[in-house]
Amino acid sequence: HHAHRARCASRGYSLWRSRGHCLTGVTTWVIYMNTELEREHPLPDKAMFNRTRPSGFAKMGADDVEMIIDCTEFFVEMGDEPFLQKLLWSEYKQRHTLKFLVAISPGGCIVYISEAMPGSITDQNIVRVTKCVDFVRPVAALMADRGFKIWAQCMRRSVRLIMPACSFSAGRGNCTVPMTPREAQNTYEIANLRIHVERAMSEIKKGWRILRSPLVRGRLRLASAIVGVCALQLQAHWPRVASG
Repeated sequence: HHAHRARCASRGYSLWRSRGHCLTGVTTWVIYMNTELEREHPLPDKAMFNRTRPSGFAKMGADDVEMIIDCTEFFVEMGDEPFLQKLLWSEYKQRHTLKFLVAISPGGCIVYISEAMPGSITDQNIVRVTKCVDFVRPVAALMADRGFKIWAQCMRRSVRLIMPACSFSAGRGNCTVPMTPREAQNTYEIANLRIHVERAMSEIKKGWRILRSPLVRGRLRLASAIVGVCALQLQAHWPRVASG
């Protein structure tokens, strides 16, 4: 009886140790893959941006756009720690999330994905923390959604910010100033060009089983590397946007 218990305990310890070694190996390889993929996929140069930029950008006077940015969020499993619950709570998603900034080239290729940020961070602050505006060359342009209030950051870098127009409150109540026909057309054109960043974020989420369900607590420390590997693997096989 005692010998049987000893054998069971020994097997349990071996399984626990094997699981620990396995997790250590996975962690090492995920971090290594992320580092190597980042090294193999540096930011494109100006010639590459110009060569792969679709003609639609020139038609709306945006032939100097080098990056299109947006944020994507991944749900996470939460415990009962009040501090983490508050930190990871996303008002936009009404869930606990990790948030990433994604940048693509006009040609539809993922050129940057940030480290994992808490779901409570604003779009303005995630741009400030990642310093992604610095990736755009001075006098070139950056395209973003209207939620990115980053005019000051772009002005300091001499980067032109292109975003959709929006109506705004005029005085009290719910009265808004409607967009002019030209602003409405401009918003439509920008939305058509920004659709590629939406597609990129959708592919990151749908292309990998590990990202289709909430990230478990044990993977939170690896979240940046996991999402980075998934995004950069997609980039390696990304179909470039047609030039038309």
